[in-house]
Amino acid sequence: MAGLLLKDIFESFFTSPREVGGFLLLTALLLVLAEAFGQRRRELGAMNWLDALLIGIGQAASITPGLSRSGTTMSVGMYRGMTRDAAARFSFILSIPIILGAGIIQSFSLGEGEMSAQAPELLVGFVAAGVSGYLAIRLFLAFLRRQKLYPFAVYCVVAGVLAIIFL
Repeated sequence: MAGLLLKDIFESFFTSPREVGGFLLLTALLLVLAEAFGQRRRELGAMNWLDALLIGIGQAASITPGLSRSGTTMSVGMYRGMTRDAAARFSFILSIPIILGAGIIQSFSLGEGEMSAQAPELLVGFVAAGVSGYLAIRLFLAFLRRQKLYPFAVYCVVAGVLAIIFL
């Protein structure tokens, strides 16, 4: 909902690459703080309504360009005491309506004739995206069982600094 209602406002405020770089740095800070201070004891089944609400607010805030949706939602979950794996799983579950909604909205921008003429290509792309997305999530979750979020924080710092300096 926040994406539909506030997208144009946020995009007009934060179109500067330097601002995006600043929000990438904020994402890095969120990830580092979540690793450093999150209790990470509770599994997905132990979530409560306040956890879901706060993680949802984090997701809504991540409409800001440069603020990672998954990084923000996982960080909030970890601040709330969720394990890294549980926070990542909930983050991915929470992304399903957004991805489906964005796909539906974007499909309306295609002309009716264009859509039917490109149906086979769209179907192949849809299946390929679904399979590769599923595999990427599985690999990411396996990674998170053994590793921390610091490599992603480093990536955000490097990308943020490069955006601020060179763009």
